[in-house]
Amino acid sequence: MGERGGKGEHFEDWLVVYFSQAFGPGVALCQVFNFGDNVPDWAQIEGVELLAISSDGQGYKTSYSPHDSAGIPITLCCDFQSATDTVKWFENPNTVMCLPDIFLGPDIIFFIRIPDGGTR
Repeated sequence: MGERGGKGEHFEDWLVVYFSQAFGPGVALCQVFNFGDNVPDWAQIEGVELLAISSDGQGYKTSYSPHDSAGIPITLCCDFQSATDTVKWFENPNTVMCLPDIFLGPDIIFFIRIPDGGTR
């Protein structure tokens, strides 16, 4: 991960490791995230998987876990210092997670698959 130094950045690094292990069989989104009193039905479906997405130039391929990469090493996360690099990641997400440029919004971006076939 990048050359950041504040306490908040170290917390983000810890969250990357946590999210890399948090999803899998028997786990629903509502067990990882607090939805308050109105938990959507889709957040209660068990078996949520973290997606590793890559592009081969012809389209996107997914692996349903950073640990199920068919022997291909997967980089867990990248830390971007510019909006341009963050946008490029969306075009070709070559890591499982992304710490976007500080001015672009969320602290961590990743994709998940819910067993009903949807992505959110």
